[in-house]
Amino acid sequence: MEGTDPVLPPRGDDATLFLYKAYADRYGWDWIERLADQDIVFHRGTNSPGEAVDSGAKQVGLAGAETGGADTTTWVTPQGDHPFLAWGQRAAMFRNARHPAAARLYLNWLLTPEWQAAGQHGWGVRTDVTPVGQGIWDVPNAHTRGFVDFMADRAAVERWRQTMILYFGEVSGPPTPGWLGLSPTRHA
Repeated sequence: MEGTDPVLPPRGDDATLFLYKAYADRYGWDWIERLADQDIVFHRGTNSPGEAVDSGAKQVGLAGAETGGADTTTWVTPQGDHPFLAWGQRAAMFRNARHPAAARLYLNWLLTPEWQAAGQHGWGVRTDVTPVGQGIWDVPNAHTRGFVDFMADRAAVERWRQTMILYFGEVSGPPTPGWLGLSPTRHA
């Protein structure tokens, strides 16, 4: 695993936490311990490993979101029984949205065949639209259902988060650069 920095801290968000749970389930706790013993750079945000690779600052990133950045970046979807995570992103319109027509228009645009085929770099969620890349529902090790089940058990999620803190320490650092996050008007 040497040279895999930066990786997202396995307690920085639920998706990454789930992926590290899958690593522990597949490779065992010795693998997690050996990973924790390396000099790995952790940054907040699933985009940070991709940004570090895209910029040339790092050669390899682990547990990051595909950003579709530089043409020199090669994203690898693990084959076989190696952990990987993909899911259909949820979206909704608030019942009392200030601009319901705009919200409806946006959601309808996200679901168009054109966006589903090419948007998100070919990872559409509609099964009736042929994606440019591989469909997430077709990747057997993508854990699409397992992630949903994991998210539903918030007590288990918190236990996993606390376990990862024992191995990797507390999450630290500023919010992900360029991403507004949950509280875009609050400044750290």
